[in-house]
Amino acid sequence: MPAAPSPNTRSRFCRPFAVSVLAAFSFFASYSLCPLPAFAAPEASAESAPVFAPLEGLKLPTPASFAELSPDSPLFRESAEHAVRNGRLLKLWLPQYMARQYEGGSPDAVTRQVLLCALNGQTRALDAKDAELLARSAEGLFIGFSRIPRSYTDTPAQEEQNRAEALRASLEKGKPLLVDSLRTSSAYLHTCLIHFSMGEKKENVFLPCALATAVIPVKETVLFLTVTSLLGQDEAEPHLAWVKETASAFADAIVKANREGKK
Repeated sequence: MPAAPSPNTRSRFCRPFAVSVLAAFSFFASYSLCPLPAFAAPEASAESAPVFAPLEGLKLPTPASFAELSPDSPLFRESAEHAVRNGRLLKLWLPQYMARQYEGGSPDAVTRQVLLCALNGQTRALDAKDAELLARSAEGLFIGFSRIPRSYTDTPAQEEQNRAEALRASLEKGKPLLVDSLRTSSAYLHTCLIHFSMGEKKENVFLPCALATAVIPVKETVLFLTVTSLLGQDEAEPHLAWVKETASAFADAIVKANREGKK
């Protein structure tokens, strides 16, 4: 598989949904799934490899207002083939109205999606320490991203101004920006603004994309969620809020559905 593109890599995809899925998801998944040697034995033969099925019986619910795409759909197959290097794509969801447009023959209308990936070749149960290690590894993909200036002495008005100025600079220069990071009861979440150059003839024209990632410890494994939303000509804030809220909601739903003792 080719290396995942950096946020400013020129994209040769001509359709917006392809850019978002194959570039943004690949960007996250290829890096966040790097620490496989600690959890898998890729060189072991079929006869010697231990049998471990962490996904067996795992519940992956579809929240209201979303639709799951079939693994046979072209978008799912393209994503599974090109966007996952050290793992495998489990689910691909679209907002329901976009799913209807996609299935009706309008793939360009798809600008938002949710993708769920799992480790490939996991040979043992993963615990909270393993999840933290994988989350720290995922943080490595944000090296080189701009940050929003923060100080303990900032007033709410100053915080708002710093955020607005950082977003404006990111959009004007086409530079990636890490908007926020937090640990919730269900996942390790990161929200950022990334950009893709539209090609050699449009050196200063970028396609901005809001992206949220979630590293989700669940039962004996760790799942990786990516939520993307292409901005088009919109303001960044509504898209950043949507990807963050969607990632958090999906993570909560997955953890809740697989909680011990829940039937």
